[in-house]
Amino acid sequence: MTIAAIRRSASFTEKMRLRALREYGNFALAYSATFQPGLDYFGDEEGFLAYKQVGRTAFVLSDPLAPIGGCEDLIRDFVSTRGDVCFWQASRPVARILQKIGFCVNEMGTETRIELGGYEFDGPRKRNFRRGLNRADSCSYTIAERSVTSLDREELQTVSERWRQTRGVKNREMTFLTRPAILDD
Repeated sequence: MTIAAIRRSASFTEKMRLRALREYGNFALAYSATFQPGLDYFGDEEGFLAYKQVGRTAFVLSDPLAPIGGCEDLIRDFVSTRGDVCFWQASRPVARILQKIGFCVNEMGTETRIELGGYEFDGPRKRNFRRGLNRADSCSYTIAERSVTSLDREELQTVSERWRQTRGVKNREMTFLTRPAILDD
């Protein structure tokens, strides 16, 4: 283990994670990587990566929350410390780093970014979305941002469980990738 790897495996505070989130958290799983329960952290004041140890394998969730210029050293230090490592939901720039240092990379999907300022909902490609909005309107559904404490937690849990039963994978194994529902403010 290198000196840098030893330094990076020291305790990593929530304050350090929050700073890195604010500075480098411009991707979909940044918040989850910072605060998801059950994750461990590897890094220093320059940034970190979040992982879950399962047996001998360290599963890294998302890109590191670090400047892209420092990601290669951070990843190399982590791999030298943990040995058996698997990365999940990495961006193309991080995938290039992983490939460069000897990992096999497999694209399993894409992450779409939408610029909301000029986004339009018209046209044939958006008809299912419009149809869903019209159905919600005809059923008199109300969409509102509310605090969890103002709602019935049992009802929230029931809605969450009923939705999960419509998914192909119904157990909790996917919570590493999809983040567990937290029914709190």
